[in-house]
Amino acid sequence: MCSNNQYTTINSSVYTPKPDADDNVKEQYFSSLDHVVTNTHQEDKIILLGDFSAKVRHDLELWRGTMGKGGVGKVNSNGILVLRKFTEHELVSTNTLFRLSDK
Repeated sequence: MCSNNQYTTINSSVYTPKPDADDNVKEQYFSSLDHVVTNTHQEDKIILLGDFSAKVRHDLELWRGTMGKGGVGKVNSNGILVLRKFTEHELVSTNTLFRLSDK
């Protein structure tokens, strides 16, 4: 956690269960994530770093503001869950904002 006079930055390391994990495990994980994000003051900044085990290449219009055009592959079950949570909490998946160069 880092703080200045205007806001606090909260850094959280996250590792989402794999897409084939038990639904109860994933539900508990996302409930915990909800708790962290919901209990962050509106004026504070939250940075979630880690592995969401998600592929989020999907309907760009539907997820406008949550993801950019840089997603790759087909969306998986965790991708849908992550996009829903990010949309719900007005978070942005920054690794989808930039396209990787074709090599």
